Amino acid sequence: LCKVLRERLGVKCLLGLTATATLSTALDIAQHLGISDKDGIAVRSAAVPPNLNLSVSTDGEKDQALVSLLKGDRFGCLDSIIVYCTRREETVRVAALLRTCLQGVVLRENT
Repeated sequence: LCKVLRERLGVKCLLGLTATATLSTALDIAQHLGISDKDGIAVRSAAVPPNLNLSVSTDGEKDQALVSLLKGDRFGCLDSIIVYCTRREETVRVAALLRTCLQGVVLRENT
């Protein structure tokens, strides 16, 4: 990849940004792109902004757990939410589930 970018396409400067890669992954990608520490690789981690709430669970009944979580106190008063899925098919399925299960649900006041 590095050879194609630099030699065939004439790219002289590369910028790589990620919000989710581990330090190991970022360093591996930098190595594959031919970027060494002396060339100016900077890997940093930022804290989660205060306006974001993260939640991860290992429930067996994932669909029911997600619906309960979204109806609960922590997330029930939010105006918007992002649910990450690993595959497009899962995204379509979860969107349909939430449209069905949350139809008619009234948002709580944010206190």
